[in-house]
Amino acid sequence: AEILPNIHSLNRLYVEPTSRCNLACRTCIRNTWTEPMGDMDMGVFERLSSQLRRFPHLESVMFGGFGEPTAHPRILDMIRAVKAAGLRAEMTTNATLLDDALVEGLLRERLDMLWISLDGTTEESFAAVRPDAGLARVLENLDRLARRNGRDGHEIEIGIAFVVMKTNLG
Repeated sequence: AEILPNIHSLNRLYVEPTSRCNLACRTCIRNTWTEPMGDMDMGVFERLSSQLRRFPHLESVMFGGFGEPTAHPRILDMIRAVKAAGLRAEMTTNATLLDDALVEGLLRERLDMLWISLDGTTEESFAAVRPDAGLARVLENLDRLARRNGRDGHEIEIGIAFVVMKTNLG
């Protein structure tokens, strides 16, 4: 007997809003691409979001991929559309662009989960993978979110996405 997944039982949808990124991490797959970088057209996203309710088992939409989702100029509109469909909205970020306006926007649009990509716990181990990011900058941005998180009754859950390598295992 072969059991095939039923597309109608889809419970999580991954959306890559952009293939652009503000960093040039040493381990990123984008280093091997020859394709042009770009953003998802909002018309495409609007068609996608208008069909979300057709999947009765869909629970969440994850914004992420090989680009930095917060680099998309309309990421907050995308989160708003997912939430309007009654779904959980999650995002993976390098956290370098989490300024005051973006933090306020993520809270206002009621993002449910924010996954932070960290690949080191010291400035040196972090810089070995993400040379232009700066661990102190990322931690400062996370502190900015932590100070505001939950003040209006909505709290964004925070998770860590850590890629273990020989160079950062310790």
